[in-house]
This record gives sequence, structure tokens and C-alpha cells, in this order.
Amino acid sequence: MSHYARYAVAIAAAFILTTGTGHAGESDAKTVAAQSTATAAEIGKKAPDFALTDTDGKTQTLHQYLDAGKTVVLYWFNANCPVVIRHFEKNRVFAELFSSYGTRNVVFLAVNSTNSQHPQFGGDVDRKKNWSIQHPILLDPSGAVGKLYGAKTTRTRS
Repeated sequence: MSHYARYAVAIAAAFILTTGTGHAGESDAKTVAAQSTATAAEIGKKAPDFALTDTDGKTQTLHQYLDAGKTVVLYWFNANCPVVIRHFEKNRVFAELFSSYGTRNVVFLAVNSTNSQHPQFGGDVDRKKNWSIQHPILLDPSGAVGKLYGAKTTRTRS
């Protein structure tokens, strides 16, 4: 595994959610509106559930995968972010991760918490097709799930 892949695994490990007590609620997914009152994610605590719509228009919930016994890897995605582009196109980090772990009862969920008014919003459907992404890209334009999980923005030099 390349240096970049190991780095990405370390980052993704912070967001890996597993079965058992790793989620809140059995079948009552919280809506995005209710998430503002949910407790933020903490290591060693139950992962807050969420419901988001993916780029195909389907509602995805964290608990649907955890209840099925899957290990879930959440990662934050922006189709226009230079870091994301580099890791999908040049370094192929994500392709390596999906190839290595996608057949091991692991589900990857990309979350795009970019505000719909931000100039970098959009392009998810095209990138999913061009990069052959086989897992859902979840849309979180309010940023509620991003805030719930402590996602931060990246800053690039002009």
C-alpha cells in the first residue's frame, strides 16, 4: 500500500463505524432537521444516526448498514476539492482503498457537506460516473451531518 493510501486509511479510520453499539436507534433514523439536537460523534460512544439523500435520489441512513452488520467508513467529499481530485485521479488512493476493503463487509459512504450556495457545490454525479464510484455520495448541503461528525474544511493556497 502506498504512502498516500496509508495516510488516507489513517484519516478514514477516524470515521469508521462498526456494528454493535456503534449507532443510535434501531429503526428510527433521525432526519437532518433533528440532527441539530443530536449529540456530536465521540470516540467510544454510539455514532449518531442520520438520513441523507444520495446523488441517485435515494435516502440512505447509517443504521441501515450497521443493522446489516456492515462496517461503515464515512469520508467527506467535494467533487471540486483539489485534495479529493488528487486522491481520485493522480494518487488513486481511494481506488486502492475500495479495492482492498470493499469486499470485506465494509461500506464506504461519501458525504458532501458543501453548502449549495458555495461556488464548489455540485459536480458529484459527473465525478461519480467519471471516477467509477460504486458507493453512495450523500448530499448534506445544510452541513448538519458534517457538524455532527466534526468535519472540517480544507484550505488550499491560491
